[in-house]
Amino acid sequence: MFPVIPGPRFQGSLLNGWLVSSILVIGCFGLIGCGGSDPAPISARTSQFEVGDAAVDPPRATAPSPAISGDVSESVTASSEIDLQDAVPGSPAAPQVVAPQVTAPKVMAPEVADSALQPPAQPVQPPEAPRFDPVERLDLSELDPDQLPDSPAKLRALLEALQARQPSGRTPQEQMEEFLSIQFTRLKAAEKLWDLAEDQETQMIAVQTKVDALRIMSRFQVPDTEKELHKYCRALQELDDPEISFFGRLVLFRLAVEDLAGGVEQVDLPTVLQDLEELAAEASKNPNTFMMLSDAAGIFFQSGNRDAALQAYRTIGRTFQDSEDEEEATEAAVMLERVRILEAEMDVKLQAVVTGEAADEGQLLQTIETLVNAEDAGMGTLIEMGQVATVLEMTDHHEVAKQVYEKIRAAFAEHLDADLAELAEEMTANGLRHVALLGEPLEVTGVKLDGSPFDWSKYEGKVVLVSFWTWTDPCLYEISNIIQAYQQYHDRGFDVVGINLDEDTETVRRFMDIQPLPWAVVVSADPEKQGPQNPLAVHCGVDLLPFAVLLDQEGKVVALHARQNRLHEKLQELLGPPAGDFPGSPQGLEPASPAVPN
Repeated sequence: MFPVIPGPRFQGSLLNGWLVSSILVIGCFGLIGCGGSDPAPISARTSQFEVGDAAVDPPRATAPSPAISGDVSESVTASSEIDLQDAVPGSPAAPQVVAPQVTAPKVMAPEVADSALQPPAQPVQPPEAPRFDPVERLDLSELDPDQLPDSPAKLRALLEALQARQPSGRTPQEQMEEFLSIQFTRLKAAEKLWDLAEDQETQMIAVQTKVDALRIMSRFQVPDTEKELHKYCRALQELDDPEISFFGRLVLFRLAVEDLAGGVEQVDLPTVLQDLEELAAEASKNPNTFMMLSDAAGIFFQSGNRDAALQAYRTIGRTFQDSEDEEEATEAAVMLERVRILEAEMDVKLQAVVTGEAADEGQLLQTIETLVNAEDAGMGTLIEMGQVATVLEMTDHHEVAKQVYEKIRAAFAEHLDADLAELAEEMTANGLRHVALLGEPLEVTGVKLDGSPFDWSKYEGKVVLVSFWTWTDPCLYEISNIIQAYQQYHDRGFDVVGINLDEDTETVRRFMDIQPLPWAVVVSADPEKQGPQNPLAVHCGVDLLPFAVLLDQEGKVVALHARQNRLHEKLQELLGPPAGDFPGSPQGLEPASPAVPN
C-alpha cells in the first residue's frame, strides 16, 4: 500500500473531488462512491478507516416483516449458479454490494451512489460468535426464491454467498440482469430469515439485507421498489425493538437527504435538520449513526446547502467530540475544524482563484496561513489544506500550490502531535516533488513485465504520457480514457508508458493476459522496490492514483494530473485537434475488471 495520511473513517474532504472546468470542484463527501463519471482518485488524503463494531443487545422484536408487493417479483428472477460448498459460513458481516461494471440507469446525488448501496449499520457479533455448520451445495440456477432453506443458519450462509457473488455475464446487460436477480434472491431470503429469526442479531441481518436489496433495485428502477423501500422503513420505525426502529429512522433520514440533494420539492430542509439533531441525540442506538450523519452533512454542502452543512457539522462535532469511541471523537474534532474552514470561506476563495473570477491569490494564501497556524489546527486542517494544494496543482496554479505546501510544512513542523507532524512532512514533501517536475526533463527507467530492459530513448521527440497505475477500479476506468487518446493521437507522435505500482507483479502479468495494453508497462528493475517504493514513483512524489504527467516533444513535463478531459485538452494544445470526438470511453470499450483470473 502507498504511505497514506489517515483520514476520518467516514468523512471525505471538503475539497476532494471538486470539479472546476471539468477538472476538480469541491465535493466528495461520505462513503466512497462512484456516482459520477470520474471515479475519485485513490489518495493519501482521502483514505478511510473501517467501520468499527459494537455490541448489540439481543431483545427480539415481534412485528412481522413488511412484505414486498407490486411487480417486483416479475421484474427479476433468481440468480444463477453459485457454489456454497466453498463459502465457509461464519459470523456474517453486514451485507455489502459487489456491483457489476455497469451503470445504473437512475442518476442519484453526486458522489453518493455507492454509499447508498451500503446498509447504514452493521450487525455486530459477540466475541465468541458460533460458526454455522456447512450447508449443502445449492444450485441457484434451479432455486425458486419462494423455496429457500428452512433454517436461519442456512439462510445466513446463503446471504453470505450471494453477497460475494460476482455477476458473470458477458455483456453489461447480462451483468445487470444477473446482478438484479441476485438482489431479488437476497430480498426473498431476508424476508424468510426475518420470519425464522430467533434473536435480534439475526433479525438485524434480515432487516439490513432487505433494505440493501431494495435500495439497489430501486436504483436500477425496478418497478415499485423505491415506494416499497420507504414503506418498509416506515414500518420498521414503528417496531418495539429500539435498535431496529432507529435503523428505520436512519434509512428514512438518508433517503430524505438524498431527495433534498436531488431537488425534490416535497423535502423540507428545516425538518431534515431537526431529524439530524434528534438522531444525534440518540446516537447510541446504532453504532453507525456518526457515519450516516457525517454523510448527510457532506451531501448538504455538496448540493449547495452551505448553511445547512455548517449547522450539521457543528451539531455532529459537538455531539461526538466527547465520544468514548476514540476515533469518533477524533473525527468530531475534524468536523469542528471544518466548521472553522467553512466560516473562513476557504472554498469560496479557492473557487474564485481557480475559475479566474477573482485572482486574489494573496487573500487565499493569507487565509491558509491563518488556518494552518491556528492553535487547534489538526488533522482536519491538514487534510483540507492538502486538498487545496491538490486542486491548485490540477488547475495549473503550480506556484500557488507550492506556497501552500510550504505554509503547511512550516506550520506543522513543530506540531505537538509528532505523528501529525510526520504526516504533514510526508504529504508536503510529495506535493513539492509534484510541482518541481514542471518544466524539467523526466527519464523513465525500469524493466518490462517480462523482465526485458525498457528503452526510454525510443520515445525521443514524442509527446509521452507517463501514467502511474495499479489494477484498482479508478485506474482501470482511466485506462479507457487513455486508450481513446492513444487511438486519436498515436499516429501523430503521442505515446504512453504505464508505470505499474502493484507490489505483486505476477497479478499484473495475469491481468495483462486478459486485457493487453497497446503501450509499454514498466515496473522497477529492483524486486525489492516494487509498488510505492518504485524509484520513479518516489522521485515524482506519487501519493494518489491514478497519477499521470505529460511530457512534450523535448521530454519536459508540461502537465501534472493529465487525466480525463485534461489529458485531451493538453494533447490538443501540443498536437492539434483530435482525430475523432472526445472525451469519453471509445465506442465498444468497457472498463476492465480488476478480478484476478483463475
